[in-house]
Amino acid sequence: MAENRTGEPIKPSEDEALEIGKYAERLEQSGFLFEMPAVLAKAVRLLMSELGRGHGVLIVPYGRELTTQQAADLLGVSRPFLIQLVDRGNLAAVKVGTHRRIALDEVLRYKEQRSDERRRILRDLTSEGQRIGLEP
Repeated sequence: MAENRTGEPIKPSEDEALEIGKYAERLEQSGFLFEMPAVLAKAVRLLMSELGRGHGVLIVPYGRELTTQQAADLLGVSRPFLIQLVDRGNLAAVKVGTHRRIALDEVLRYKEQRSDERRRILRDLTSEGQRIGLEP
């Protein structure tokens, strides 16, 4: 795995993913993760879990500003759609020269808001389905 700077994706090879999975099991069995602060153990578990599945991860300090592409990737949307969200005022952004930057906490706020809205809609649909006699 190549050296990465903060904000650059880290993606393991298939061999590395297998090795990480085995390492994670050994750490859990040894109890080492339980000797570290809980927040660190939680982060290490999550990191090893994702890397062990072969998923790429991105470690970004909270409060950091993201490029529009990074923000779009985090939300799972296209960059043009993200730009529309910014233009409509759904996401706050600042201009740095000709480029937009979006605070990570702003992207996470929008993501949580979107998840809350989806859950609300699902609850409403479920309630309506039950009201008219559809099986859940």
